[in-house]
Amino acid sequence: MEWLTEIAHLRERIPVGIKAAQRLLSSTKGDVAAAVACFRAQQAAVLVNKAQVTSQEAERLLLLTEYDIARALRYIEQQRYTLTELILLKNKNATDAQDKIALAIEFEWQLNRHYWFNEDDLKHLPPVLHCFMLIWEWRNYAGWEGFPCALFFDLTAYCDQLTLLELHDVAETVLAAKKRYDALLAIYGNKAHQIICRDEQYKTLEAQYYQQECAIDDALLTLAKNNLDVFPGCHQDR
Repeated sequence: MEWLTEIAHLRERIPVGIKAAQRLLSSTKGDVAAAVACFRAQQAAVLVNKAQVTSQEAERLLLLTEYDIARALRYIEQQRYTLTELILLKNKNATDAQDKIALAIEFEWQLNRHYWFNEDDLKHLPPVLHCFMLIWEWRNYAGWEGFPCALFFDLTAYCDQLTLLELHDVAETVLAAKKRYDALLAIYGNKAHQIICRDEQYKTLEAQYYQQECAIDDALLTLAKNNLDVFPGCHQDR
C-alpha cells in the first residue's frame, strides 16, 4: 500500500479510515499537513451545507467536536432548539412525540412513579404540564386496562382538563359513557362488567371516543408548541 507511513501519521491527527486517508494523501501527493487542511476544509463545507452556518462557525464547532459531523449537528440542534422542540421536530407520530415529552417531564420534575400517576401526583406541576400529563396518563391507563376501567380512574379530572383544552365534545362523550355504565351497574350490579361490552349504546359511545382521539392528539401537541417556555427545555450539552 502506498503512503503507509504518511497514512499512520495522518490518522494520528484526524479521524479518518485507511481508505479515506489514502485518498487524501493521493490528492496532496503525500503531504500530511496539506491532507489535514484538505480534510478540515471538506468537513467544514459539509457542515455549512447541512446546518446553514458560516464557515467560521463550522470550523469552531468541528474543533469542539473533533471533526465529527454527526456530533456537530447534534450540538447545533441542541443550541437552536429546546428539548421539547426537538421531540416535536423528530417525531411525526403523535403518540411517540407525546410519550417522549411525558418522559422528559417525568425526568425534569422528578416525578416518582408508583405505577399510575393520579391527580395528586401531578397537582404540583405548572397548569399546562398538569393538563398534559393528566390527559396523557389517563389515555395510557385506558390503553392498558381498557376504556371501561378507565371510566373509574380520575375521570372528573380528565374531563376537566379536556374542557380546558376546549375539547367539550370529547368530555361529553366520556361522561355519557360513564353515565351509561353507571346505569347498567344500577340494574345488573357486578354483572354489568360482563354486559357492558355487549351494550349497543355503550359500544357506540366508546367507538365515538376513539374517533375523537385525533383531536386530543392535536390539542396536546399544540399545548406543547404554544408553551415551550414551560415544557422541558434543557440542552444536554449545556
